Amino acid sequence: MRAPVGIGLTRVTVEAPGSRIDVALPDAVAVAFLLPDLLRRAGAHLADDGERHGGWVLHRATGQRVRTQESLGAQEVRDGEVLYLVPGRTDWPEPEYDDIVDVVVAGARQAGAAWDASATRRCAFAAATVAAALGALGLTFAGGPRWLLGLVGLAFAFAGIAAATALVRANGDLDAAAAVAGSGLPFAFVGGALLTAPRYQSGLIDLESRQVLLGSAALVVSALAGQLGVGARTRVFAAGAGAGLLGVVAGVVGLLPLAEDLPELGLPQIAGIVWTVAVALIPGCPFVAMRLGRVPVPSPPRREQDARAPHPSLDQRVMFDAVIRTAEIRTGLLIAISVVCVVCAWALVLASPPRTSTILLTLVGSLALLLHARQFPTVRERLSLLAGGGVGLVLLAVAPVFARVGEPDSRPLPAVVPLLAAAVCVAAFTAGLLFTRREPSPHLGRIGDLADIAVIVVLLPLACGVAGLFDYVQHVQP
Repeated sequence: MRAPVGIGLTRVTVEAPGSRIDVALPDAVAVAFLLPDLLRRAGAHLADDGERHGGWVLHRATGQRVRTQESLGAQEVRDGEVLYLVPGRTDWPEPEYDDIVDVVVAGARQAGAAWDASATRRCAFAAATVAAALGALGLTFAGGPRWLLGLVGLAFAFAGIAAATALVRANGDLDAAAAVAGSGLPFAFVGGALLTAPRYQSGLIDLESRQVLLGSAALVVSALAGQLGVGARTRVFAAGAGAGLLGVVAGVVGLLPLAEDLPELGLPQIAGIVWTVAVALIPGCPFVAMRLGRVPVPSPPRREQDARAPHPSLDQRVMFDAVIRTAEIRTGLLIAISVVCVVCAWALVLASPPRTSTILLTLVGSLALLLHARQFPTVRERLSLLAGGGVGLVLLAVAPVFARVGEPDSRPLPAVVPLLAAAVCVAAFTAGLLFTRREPSPHLGRIGDLADIAVIVVLLPLACGVAGLFDYVQHVQP
């Protein structure tokens, strides 16, 4: 059985009461979602029999239980391994050792996974990606004609996409291809932004709106080309395309004047508007991902005859591919929103002198990301928003420190900053200890929903205040 593109399969043998089945299971799906199908394959009566003895579980030959809340890949279940489907209350002790060396080796394996070829591979890809991002940043400080540097950046991006496409066609190495193509995305943005840069411009702080617009458009095109060339690991290219589209919004906002006598929007003003737009788009990410992932949505029956009519058969592999593709796109969009919000936080509190409005907008926007994370159940989706909100709060906390660098006669740091940091530390530890033992109460969830609505309502007026619309309205002559 050949695995579809972007999906890993683990081929195992399942020993069940009265049957033995060889099956290929997806290695990225929790075992709890796989057990119902295994029970149907192993015997029609097993599901009902499980009610009498606590259900069914999978064990390895060593007696170790396969955890249902984790995937086969996370538990390092390899191809060809034999799993045993036994009643949940079965007492299956793990093997006993009579050699101290075997005990030490077994204990060392349980202490943590050993460094292997896959860890080297992931570390190398991460190092290459970071080096590529630093190289793209260094290109903005290089000397020479700006348009020539822009062409160099676009050439690097095109070379990365071409190399990734060649890797996929040559040996089907999807992870390496996605890493190579993703490394070219920063070069695409920098290359597009430098094409129209002034001669003596250096760095990314002084980028003009037309440069952000052109760089973001190049980023979107490169992300789409990378997805067409690789055809897998869609979250990488969805993140690039999503960030590019939000960059296009930033460029358009900076180019279009809101009023004739309104001052030109600067970096903090544009960042505040883009942050508000990004937070407003979070609830729509699942719907957009479903449309782009082509997941069929069942239509409710309009008549009684429609409800009784037999449903058409569905191709399980096609449906599974669509669900995985949708999850990848949704994760990529959330990563893009998180990255863009972090850049906006940097622009609000570090790239320019912080004001009360920018500080409040950064605080409320970061809280909005943290609260919106509750809407997504998977780890990588929730972690994307939590990381964005956490980094925003960290930038807000270190902003007073950076503002005092090089000012020996400045006032001491306000005591509220370390006090707030200590309060967050205590709250995080308390939540980690408490909510791992029991589920949060529904009242706490309701408070979170109300807080989520409150920060969304407050975010728009704060963005208008940062953009200077309130000052403009106050000075309008009747």
